[in-house]
Amino acid sequence: MDIHGERMKKDYWLPVLALVNWGAMLLLMPRLPDRVPMHWNIRGEIDSWGSKDHLIWIGALGIGMWALLTVLPALDPKRENYSKFAPAYRVIRTVAVVMMIAVGWMSPAAAMGGKVDVILILKILLALVFIVMGNVLTRVRPAWFVGIRTPWTLSDTRVWRKTHRLGGFLMVFGGLLFIPSALFFPGTLGLVLPFGVIIGGSLAAAVYSALLWRGFRRGERIRHP
Repeated sequence: MDIHGERMKKDYWLPVLALVNWGAMLLLMPRLPDRVPMHWNIRGEIDSWGSKDHLIWIGALGIGMWALLTVLPALDPKRENYSKFAPAYRVIRTVAVVMMIAVGWMSPAAAMGGKVDVILILKILLALVFIVMGNVLTRVRPAWFVGIRTPWTLSDTRVWRKTHRLGGFLMVFGGLLFIPSALFFPGTLGLVLPFGVIIGGSLAAAVYSALLWRGFRRGERIRHP
């Protein structure tokens, strides 16, 4: 059940896209060799192979992600807040589903003899994901399944709002760093700086939320959500 009600019709195309993708994967399977690449190591080299039958489940990742993100709001104790950021949540759901679809096609593409530069593809996808997610993060309202969830952000809407402003900026900045990384630093070396910014930014946002909460509450005990 989608708690956005009528707003669900605005992205009906997303589950259709996921189903079409699954069908395309199933139609392609008979043309593939019995064994296909299943995993790449940190250097972008294939280090695991498996039966092409696994593509049945890989192709279903898009529809599975859509179903999960459609059901989660109804399970959230703060479900009433989702209607306040419904457009942002649709963007988050769309990005997650498209990401699953894109990643799923790397295996059959490599099996058909294509040269798949996994590291480059990963950099491009992550750049898009973090830039888009960072832009919509500031619109997200308190929720248990979305956003920067710390005891302090969930305890005070002011802390949530300010923390997400910082988190959104850092996420976009980290995403932008993947672009020069993809252009000028081939291989895994170029992943260090963007991921460093994103991981460091996540820690900074958590610490910032705690400091904000203390500033607002002036030493009161944390009210658990």
